[in-house]
Amino acid sequence: MEVGRFSQLIAEYLQPLVPGETVRSLLEASADPVIRPLDLATLFRRNQTYAQLIRRMDLLQSRIAEWVAEDEKRLDMGDVILDRIVSLLGKQATRNAGVCIGLHRLSGTLPKKETDRFNLNPQDQIKFALTVEAFCQENSLAYSEKAYVAGLHYDWLKAIFVKNKTSKDAQTALSNAFTEGFEMARIAYDLSRLVKNFKYDHYVFSAALLEPIGMSLMSALYPKDLAAKSWSAFIADCEKFKGRKDDAFDALQSQRFDIRHHELSALVVNYFGILATVEKAVHFSKEPHFLKGADSDLYRLAAILSMAKTLQRKKPMSEVQKDYMRDLQIAEHEVLLMSEEMKMKK
Repeated sequence: MEVGRFSQLIAEYLQPLVPGETVRSLLEASADPVIRPLDLATLFRRNQTYAQLIRRMDLLQSRIAEWVAEDEKRLDMGDVILDRIVSLLGKQATRNAGVCIGLHRLSGTLPKKETDRFNLNPQDQIKFALTVEAFCQENSLAYSEKAYVAGLHYDWLKAIFVKNKTSKDAQTALSNAFTEGFEMARIAYDLSRLVKNFKYDHYVFSAALLEPIGMSLMSALYPKDLAAKSWSAFIADCEKFKGRKDDAFDALQSQRFDIRHHELSALVVNYFGILATVEKAVHFSKEPHFLKGADSDLYRLAAILSMAKTLQRKKPMSEVQKDYMRDLQIAEHEVLLMSEEMKMKK
């Protein structure tokens, strides 16, 4: 990748992806079933900016006024209010509030004056994370907390795109990547249930969800003003192959660009950090065999991503992918059945 473009990638998109310590701690604590809601208040106390901001949430002001009126002489009223807010919101909503505050800090949209109103809107700010978490919970899929974190990668990048005034094409590409990743994640999850003694089963949905996210960065780094060298021109060229557009996408991407989308996806995973375990599996999702001798479990995860992508495209498995199936001890008829079910949904 050209030095200037690589510098742009790091400075404008990857470094801002790193979540702050408070957000990381909230995510880890909220995923721990032993942690009580009130324990999250301690995390807010460690960062007084977050503590002050959650107490300034507009929708809570009438309730907070009532609490203050009950015992306005208490010297520790700030801590009392914080505890009551966390108890009122519960563990999940408190986590969401903290994450949204983190996104406000990233976006530079925190209130500047004491009199400024402060609203949090999780349904908009962390829409991707909440969508996949709700899906996992409603369909009894395990590890919804990791799906939530994976979804946050999209929410964080969306906020970065808005702050950087990145092109509408890139923002659309992000939404499209999420749609593709969401479908791929559901397929990968079903595939993983066919694999016995799989160490990384709790990462499958998340890794698959994140595999396409790099396409939005490809759109941002190779904009329309590059004409034939742009990402949009590449997609248009692939469409010309009609029934073989997916083959063209895979074959021509490395010829047209000096980095591929899933390699950018792996960088996103690396910088966000919380799901860094799956970085290599995402990076080698097109060539899982490179991991076979290095880490057998990451190889199996990458192989599942590779097969999930093919099933998503409603294509037959390649001979190499059939080798993956044998390595993972997945019966071919089970994958064929999944493939037929996918075609019926087309």
